[in-house]
Amino acid sequence: MFCSLVSAFVLNRLDYCNSLLVDLPANLLQRLQSVQNSAGRLIYRLRRSEHITDALLSLHWLRVRERVEYKVAVLMRSTIGRRAFAIAGARVWNALPSDVSSTPSLAVFGRRLKTELFRRCYNVV
Repeated sequence: MFCSLVSAFVLNRLDYCNSLLVDLPANLLQRLQSVQNSAGRLIYRLRRSEHITDALLSLHWLRVRERVEYKVAVLMRSTIGRRAFAIAGARVWNALPSDVSSTPSLAVFGRRLKTELFRRCYNVV
């Protein structure tokens, strides 16, 4: 229950219009990442000195940069053929492996995309 509340409040705010954050400088993305890290620490009752990566892995949360890429890729998948996201979308889309970008449905695309970004984010096979 507590995890759901934190996710609802914090992740909802991080994801709101996050496709606009595509080319945000690293120092500003790091500020958003620290908000997500704090939410993970709150859920697992970790001290600031303890590593957060295992908690984020356990929660199955993508880091902020990968969350932005996920949102842009999903928007690109649903707007193929339109002029939306011409540069940032093309860069994210072209970086996707063919088994992700060539999926037949949006639902399968979303699952494969999250798996791919999770793999990139945490070097998980």
